[in-house]
Amino acid sequence: METFGMRRRIRDSFLPPGNHLLAGKLNTYLKSTGAFVSTYQNRYTATSVYPETRESTWDVLHPGPPYVSGGNFASIKIATPHFNVQDVGKYPVSWPNPTWFRQYDGGFFDPLWPGTIESLTESDYYSLAPDTPDSILMPDLDPIGALAYSKLRPSVEKAGLGVALAEARDLPRMLQGSAKVFSDSWRTMAFSTSWRGARGNQYNPMRPKRLADDFVNHHFGWVPFLSDMHRFADTFQHARKYMSQISADNSKWVRRRRADEKLESEAVVYSRTDISGCQPSNGGDYSGITVGPMRFTIKLQELTEVWYEGVFKYYRPEFDDSLASNHSRWAAVQRMITLYGANVNPIVIWRATPWSWSIDWFSRAGANIQLAQDMATDAVVSKYMYLMHHLIRRFEIRSEFTTADGRSHDLVWYRYADVKRRQRAHSSFDFSLSLALTPKQIAILAALGISRVSPG
Repeated sequence: METFGMRRRIRDSFLPPGNHLLAGKLNTYLKSTGAFVSTYQNRYTATSVYPETRESTWDVLHPGPPYVSGGNFASIKIATPHFNVQDVGKYPVSWPNPTWFRQYDGGFFDPLWPGTIESLTESDYYSLAPDTPDSILMPDLDPIGALAYSKLRPSVEKAGLGVALAEARDLPRMLQGSAKVFSDSWRTMAFSTSWRGARGNQYNPMRPKRLADDFVNHHFGWVPFLSDMHRFADTFQHARKYMSQISADNSKWVRRRRADEKLESEAVVYSRTDISGCQPSNGGDYSGITVGPMRFTIKLQELTEVWYEGVFKYYRPEFDDSLASNHSRWAAVQRMITLYGANVNPIVIWRATPWSWSIDWFSRAGANIQLAQDMATDAVVSKYMYLMHHLIRRFEIRSEFTTADGRSHDLVWYRYADVKRRQRAHSSFDFSLSLALTPKQIAILAALGISRVSPG
């Protein structure tokens, strides 16, 4: 994201004098009366030049009101558990003295942070910016934005009849391949692995080439075929509703929103049962402050949300009710041809071309053909498009223990980054260009590579 010309605002939490905070005192009291005698020790949080929280915002001022334009935006919220003192109280400690006793008057602080959990330092957190390169907290949006136009673009075609007819030539081979799988499975169950083929070769249904062929047949045979059948059935069942909606939106600006699947994860990255994991810890002058079992855990919790918004307009003359020519039976046939995706145009020809899908993965040629077709025909245009990306990466630091007075403690600190970004499209048709492949795409390419190997 370009930050040139954007204003930046920073809001930090309170930074105490000396860059540390008084968390408590180890005091001495008279046993006979309980009267305060003296302070043996002051306990401070660890010294840090960073505040506990920081909120940074990047945005651009626009003329208004009314505000009719937008731009790039970023908001980064950072939190680390500095100066966070919890469960303040009075806690006795062991001290063998017949006249006085010691007591910790304060709270618990400074949770343990093993440096091996992640490579990011506090400096990385607090210097984070939208143009930070190669950061876990600031992933590149180009691979995501490259697909935004195709996801948002309004499609009048509800089924891909043209492509399905072109690909029908592969249907017999697909059925033959699936039948072969069922046949081999039956023979495996009926004759076990001792069955030998006509050539006397040991039958092995787990051969790499066979698995690769089945894998490709599934992804490029049955999955698209069943998807096409579902779309045809849905289009047939709701044809009247679809055509009415297409006519209503024809030549009108319509706001569109799409969202990717939300990604959430949680994993324990550190765990111990021999320490409380915070200060003051049980030992030395604070011996006996905790008793019984203890548990210290750190969990990594991550959330990623991606969504797109834009305003689009399309125009299809066959759905223009104001044209007198559209009230004939031939016009009705044209609308059905468009609805079922049977029109012959550059993008249909491209999708029906063998191996075009693999070229699309590397060059986005299909997306570029669709863009060129939209621009040449003025069939679809966008007023604006935005990509929104929200990332939360949070470490939950939990300390569970019991103090000598019998009280149970369940303390939680957080170290997190909450990053929100909005990126505007570079043009009315596209965000960016990317060559990134998903693990599934790589697996399919690998299977195709095995499939091309001769059985010999």
